[in-house]
Amino acid sequence: MSFPINLTSSLSRGLSLDPAALPTTMVEALARAARENPTRGITLLGEDERDPIETRTFGDLADRVWGLAGRLQATGISAGERVLVVLPTGIGFVETFLALQLIGAVPVPAYPPPALQQAEVALKRLRHIVANAQIRVCLTDRTLNPLMKALAGIGQTSVSQVLTIDQLPAAAAPTPAQGEVAFYQYTSGSTGRPKGVVVTHKALMANILACGQAVQVSPDDVMVSWLPLYHDMGLVGGLLWPIFWQIPLVLMSPMAFLRQPERWLHAISDYRGTLSMAPNFAYARCLKRIPVALREGLDLSSWRLALNGAEPVSAPTVAAFAEAFAPHGLRENVMFPCYGLAESVVGVTFSTPGEPLKIEHLSRHALGEGRVERSNEANALEICAVGSPIPGHSVTIVDEDGRAVPDRVVGEITVQGPSLMAGYHDNKRSSAAALRGGRLNTGDLGFMDQGQLYVTGRQKDLIIVRGKNVHAEDVETVAEQIEGVRKGRVVAFGCYDEARAVDRVVLVVEGVGDDEETRSAISGQIKSKVCEVMGLTVSDVVFVSNGSIPKTYSGKRQRQLTKKRHLAGTLGERPRFAYGRILARAAVGFVVCLGASMFGSAS
Repeated sequence: MSFPINLTSSLSRGLSLDPAALPTTMVEALARAARENPTRGITLLGEDERDPIETRTFGDLADRVWGLAGRLQATGISAGERVLVVLPTGIGFVETFLALQLIGAVPVPAYPPPALQQAEVALKRLRHIVANAQIRVCLTDRTLNPLMKALAGIGQTSVSQVLTIDQLPAAAAPTPAQGEVAFYQYTSGSTGRPKGVVVTHKALMANILACGQAVQVSPDDVMVSWLPLYHDMGLVGGLLWPIFWQIPLVLMSPMAFLRQPERWLHAISDYRGTLSMAPNFAYARCLKRIPVALREGLDLSSWRLALNGAEPVSAPTVAAFAEAFAPHGLRENVMFPCYGLAESVVGVTFSTPGEPLKIEHLSRHALGEGRVERSNEANALEICAVGSPIPGHSVTIVDEDGRAVPDRVVGEITVQGPSLMAGYHDNKRSSAAALRGGRLNTGDLGFMDQGQLYVTGRQKDLIIVRGKNVHAEDVETVAEQIEGVRKGRVVAFGCYDEARAVDRVVLVVEGVGDDEETRSAISGQIKSKVCEVMGLTVSDVVFVSNGSIPKTYSGKRQRQLTKKRHLAGTLGERPRFAYGRILARAAVGFVVCLGASMFGSAS
């Protein structure tokens, strides 16, 4: 069956960038790929083998998407309806995602649990998404079907249908439809209230086009990806880019990479991959978990861009990876730091292909105070530039009042361009805070220098672990459920351990007492509870005395200051009385609370 979408033909070898010929949706992009490069497509690798277990040409994929769309429409899924997609990485996810878009429905990709023993963690996450998006239908496979049916049967969930995609009966051809929204990308799967980023077709296509131009995609490129398809980097960068740009995609599961990271590099070698992307932790994992013996036979000479994003880019890790795999064909200047976020689809700034890394050595002390000062000290902080804004987009660093600051001054990173989200679903307050004056306020800190962006800090109170975003407040709420831990006396934050090249999650707990046996027991309970509820590993639980956690005058926890003092080893130190400040506060009518809260005031 042919795919009945009419498009103006483009160049036989590469895409025409004539706006009139460009697809406006991924459905149109697939139709064009099926027509112009029908023998190219997606190769899926198995969990434990390097050989492919399934292939799907763009032509075959288009036909199967068309057929699945008809079956989905026959179940009663309507245009504009939000549909939960809980599927493992595979061809089934690709077909389902695009089939929903073909009938005008809005796919909502969500995290599939890697094992049934983690079912309760997964269900808690999914219930938040279901409630926020008011989802009626969940699409899954036979393996996950019992778990998803449990989701429909627990609590006051809105899910009334759980459908297994490979067991749907045959149906008539679908009636294509198109709305404004392409999909929802949820920013967190934690126990709090994850926000649903509303990604429009217009924003999605603008970002894919601009990112492709920035990385200089050519018809000779081959994408290799193991990234999860429910995450923006894996979904857009690893899957939708290749379909739009009509280049072959070699796809493998995240678990295959985590178990055997060499599988990623061998896939690039075997299939002559030219483009591949991952968070920084993946490059560090390859260094640690791929011994010399498993590197034999690798030929990475085809790899032209190794994109590194979704979490802070470590200059030492990037340099070490380049050095370690140079004997296996990895060319110079392949490492490609970038910056992006789901609120701008995926990509915001990219490095320039073929150019050397731009690395700054900065004073840690000065940077902690918002100043950019070069340093020759041994403990100087190395920061990689993450590139320039993609075509049609701009980045401005602003101060606390929203005013643009000069180069080499730290401020908040803001973004402007056609890729910005429409907002957060059913969250006007957060949407208004993020989108102001046509710009996206990212909450991330950084500075510009000669057109290059340097990211110096993470979004306030957001912990990023291996590319996954977790809200500090959610971790704290879970910890406060443990007996002996009082509300408001816990602070959670993340920090990057450069020596080990890993992200660490730290919880500071005050007022528990000095009994080591009690502290040890509470520490274990906190770690176990956070892991159980959130699927997150807590690296350290630090106990401090009452009043050690800094707070604002209104009693709000100052997480960034807590982190700063912890890293400096001064968290337990009580600052001197600030008599001038006390008098000033009293003069304007504030009540000064003596005792623990005073000692917790910012200095």
